[in-house]
Amino acid sequence: MSEHIIEAVSPTAIYEELIAAYIGANYCSGQGDREFCLKIGVYSEQLSQMYAKTGSNSAVFITAYNPYSQIQPKEINEAAHKSLLTDLAVSSIYWVEGMGYDINSDWQEASFLALGISLELGSQIGTQYGQNAIVWAGEDAIPKLVLLR
Repeated sequence: MSEHIIEAVSPTAIYEELIAAYIGANYCSGQGDREFCLKIGVYSEQLSQMYAKTGSNSAVFITAYNPYSQIQPKEINEAAHKSLLTDLAVSSIYWVEGMGYDINSDWQEASFLALGISLELGSQIGTQYGQNAIVWAGEDAIPKLVLLR
């Protein structure tokens, strides 16, 4: 396992190819000139700046789409996304719409970047929405992959 992974469950039920895809994905948020992408294990100056502006020191990039990486109908994904938004609006200091995607495939999922969420709470929310993993960053603004199962 990479040092860029915080492994919450060991051994993991997630196969290595999927973990590799998660590590290689782009986790983008914002729009226009405010858009930026997080990469696992890479310091994000933009995220650090968001911390400073919001007084937070942690963030989670999370989706409710396709629980356990099983493709769901559009209506189910959209309903789960709206439910996640409601949960994040209560739990986070600040959130912004995002999109997780893999440049090597057609995978993409609507997501959120939510600030002020602890690793524990982010993991709980990810588990609640049936996710294999979340992306979490602490005060160092270096995103890490958190395996949830």
